Amino acid sequence: MKDKRQIVLLLSIIIVVVSGCIFSQPSDYSSTSPSQSFTPTNSSWVPAYVTRVVDGDTAWVRFSNGTEEKVRFLGVDTPETEEERNRPYEYGNITDLRCLKVWGLRAKQFTKDAIEHKNVYLVFDPISPRRGYYGRLLAYVYLTNGTDFTAELIKRGYARVYVEGTFEKKEEYLRYQQEAMENGLGLWGACG
Repeated sequence: MKDKRQIVLLLSIIIVVVSGCIFSQPSDYSSTSPSQSFTPTNSSWVPAYVTRVVDGDTAWVRFSNGTEEKVRFLGVDTPETEEERNRPYEYGNITDLRCLKVWGLRAKQFTKDAIEHKNVYLVFDPISPRRGYYGRLLAYVYLTNGTDFTAELIKRGYARVYVEGTFEKKEEYLRYQQEAMENGLGLWGACG
């Protein structure tokens, strides 16, 4: 009889602990530092909720434990939304910085429409660091239907491949970029 009570007590404690993790209130992401927050340990799909899109390739997400993190989409780079922050020749032979700004704004809107206030999966690359230079998480973003949203940015001409980084999907993404360039999709047709 004593063993049954101990098991019931142990199960009750586990339920209380798990409930606290699942139903805790989200933290204020502006005060969350990388050392206090979510740190992925493997390349499995991690569910997250997109609370705010920053630009075409960056968003804030909330994890099931309530922590919020800024995520930089791995392997892609969309134009900046401010003309002076874009650079000539960063996107192939494109030098029209005003056009890049327009496509930066379009990329941001495309990303907002696709994932803001929605559930997504973050997938971490086994050969890429988990965090970038600015402490942001680096991950591929997948829609709940399994679509690689990060790849969609490239396929539709909203982004270039971020060749400066190391990641497994680089060759695949470069093929998508080549197709978008050849077909004049998105910024490749408008700005070149």
